[in-house]
Amino acid sequence: MEFVKYAWFVSLFLVNQSFSQSTISGVVTDQSKNSLAYVNVVLIRITDSINVKGTITDIEGEFIFEDVPNGNFLIKTSYIGYRAFYSDIINVSKKNSFLKLPSIMMMEEVNELEEITLAVNKVSNEFKSDKVISNYNEKNTSSALSVVDLLKRNSSTGVDQLNKEILLNGKGNVAIYINSREVLLPPETVVSYLESINSSDVRSIEFITNPGAKYNGNSSGGVVNILLKKRKETGISGNVFSNYGYGVADKYGGGAGVTIKTDKSILGTQFQFNVNNTEEIWEFNRQNSPQNSVFNIDTRTFRKPRVESISSSLFFETEIGSSVIGINFNSQTNRWKMFADNSTSVLQSDFPNQNILTIDNERDNWDNYVGGIYYSKKGPKGILDLGLDYLFYKNTNNHVYDITIQESSSDRELQTFSEKITPIDIWVSNISYETTREEGVNFGFGGKYSNSTLDNFVEVRDITNGGGEVINEEFSEDVFLSEKNYALYGSLSLQFEKVNLQSGLRFEYLNYRLFDKISNAYLLRLDNRNFLPNLNLEFTFSEQTQLSFLYNRGIQRPKFKDLAPFVVFLDPLTYFTGNTSLVFGFSNQYKIFLKLKKNNFSISYTPEKNPIVGFQPTSDTNDSFQIIKAINFDRIDEVDFTFSRRYKFNKLEMNLSTSLKYQELRNIFEDDSEVSLSRSFVNIGSSLFYSFGKNDNFSINISGYYQSPYYAGLDLRDTPGQVDLFLKKDLSKDFSMSLSITDIFNTNDWLLNTNEPLLNLLNRKTYDFETRVATFSLNLKFGGKKSIQTTNTKERTTEEENRF
Repeated sequence: MEFVKYAWFVSLFLVNQSFSQSTISGVVTDQSKNSLAYVNVVLIRITDSINVKGTITDIEGEFIFEDVPNGNFLIKTSYIGYRAFYSDIINVSKKNSFLKLPSIMMMEEVNELEEITLAVNKVSNEFKSDKVISNYNEKNTSSALSVVDLLKRNSSTGVDQLNKEILLNGKGNVAIYINSREVLLPPETVVSYLESINSSDVRSIEFITNPGAKYNGNSSGGVVNILLKKRKETGISGNVFSNYGYGVADKYGGGAGVTIKTDKSILGTQFQFNVNNTEEIWEFNRQNSPQNSVFNIDTRTFRKPRVESISSSLFFETEIGSSVIGINFNSQTNRWKMFADNSTSVLQSDFPNQNILTIDNERDNWDNYVGGIYYSKKGPKGILDLGLDYLFYKNTNNHVYDITIQESSSDRELQTFSEKITPIDIWVSNISYETTREEGVNFGFGGKYSNSTLDNFVEVRDITNGGGEVINEEFSEDVFLSEKNYALYGSLSLQFEKVNLQSGLRFEYLNYRLFDKISNAYLLRLDNRNFLPNLNLEFTFSEQTQLSFLYNRGIQRPKFKDLAPFVVFLDPLTYFTGNTSLVFGFSNQYKIFLKLKKNNFSISYTPEKNPIVGFQPTSDTNDSFQIIKAINFDRIDEVDFTFSRRYKFNKLEMNLSTSLKYQELRNIFEDDSEVSLSRSFVNIGSSLFYSFGKNDNFSINISGYYQSPYYAGLDLRDTPGQVDLFLKKDLSKDFSMSLSITDIFNTNDWLLNTNEPLLNLLNRKTYDFETRVATFSLNLKFGGKKSIQTTNTKERTTEEENRF
């Protein structure tokens, strides 16, 4: 590890000496001061009107020209839906070799089409062959909403309430990135972390269905890249916000943030707290036939969790010439307290009937701290990025189960204590370089090294009828996990006038060790090497017609919670646990994308080998226990057809997305029982946005989706969908209030059915989560002086455009 740190700093020093110093840089925004990405920027020489250099803005709206000769120049920017912009004359000489231009504000273009005035704005959804980009502004975000709320409102994504993971197009194993940097947290805590990020800090979210070689190979479900806003104005500014909500119980929170920005540096900090009281009802019915008898069990669980979370962040970034160096630190603590009242009825032939009452008092604490340093260098032909990150995470979980077994003859009382302690350390270092030519050949390459260690100590103790404590060895464990991942990748892009080819190849080597300290033996020893190629071939016939062919190979690695998690009882005869026999899963996606004007069509075929499906019921004909765990299926094949379109009429905007899928699942189980399932299902998502009033100071956003039943392994899931409402009113330039209501009609209950007699499985599970919640929030902004002047292009474009 010390060698990695030393090499990182040596490469940082050497690279910083190798780039030229003559630069022109700037940033492009829209009228709302939101950064504009992928804007064409051209440097034009005054004397002969020759285009000297060309580039496009990055995701932050920034651009840079290096190795610029002495002389007088103009800069032209162009972007679909905006008027072309021409700058004032720029003089380059030895005295001003580092030129940072005023912020460029591009004006919207208004066109008349079919007698309907369409104001071409920065579109809320941009559809591309490999991803969908959702853009956000102050009209459709609020301190009352988190990033998770934005994901729920998007038709492409959802949140699996059982696995606590993000879904993309109905699939799990999705990698989460923030500002193109991977979130290092364990998958089961990512949702909680995203709930701590305020939606008003989000500029856009990229939903990447065909990840390139630079992304983690363990993202067979896709990548969600969350891009946060970056201030362009100097001075001191910040905001203070508070919110209060109610569903079946109250919830409240608040926070504040302060940012200090100069021409070259920015320092910021933010603090936020939230308290969420909620109630859930879980119902579980199953029938099976152990030892040729009839067994029926009904369990009803009433859960009252209370979650208290505190998050804070601190970041600093500074520009040195054309280089950027930054450090960041984030912390989050969660305190979960839950009271669960479980009632279980057991009916079994040839045995007395039983009623089992279980009181579960749970205390669950998560603490995670993430720190990192990064370096970025924009050279004349490319961008170099270096990064080093460290994460410490600790989870402690304690349960006290008070169990009363009521039988016809007498009652028996049991008490079970469980304690879990899980600390995790993760180091990640990475390096990448990508060229940035506007046309022609571009390439990129990079590498990544990560080292993760985890201890998982679990002790379960039983007390029977007032006796002494006895350690339950079956459910206790003390294991150590070590995971080392080495990755190298290369990418190639050929960009011409009508054809664009993007390809990449990623190599990953994983060293995986799971060691049982109690038995002093390895539970799992795995060395895995994989090549993961991807391809995207695009043909552009016109500005409104595009055809693309895509291929991507992904990998699905077992998560620790799938291998050896803490045992959680649903009732005394049903529990969740891990599966150390899991193997790697692989997927190959073949996709065709067609864009015709505003209509977007895609069809894909994805065969998966050994896919890992979580929370699958398993049963044994010799006893009455049912174990719920992750398992590998032999194969899952899926065909997906998607249509999407954006409509806009004046201030009314609508996004529509429809997906039709066909799925086949096949698996042979340990007892040679073979299961083959197939099903077609549909997903329809839509959102409406409308703003009105003086300066559009009042906005309405209605979003919703419908999901027909689909298979998640052996479970047929019915999660029909929901409709959400969001209202926002700007009371002044710096003060706003908003109201958010999720799942207005309270329809999004989860129903899971398993009907496999050959596997001795007949289950019905319902999960009634608190989905309908109304939240009111207030947000006050302060500070922010514009010492960097903004250039307005409204009056000066015609003359310069005619001249050139």
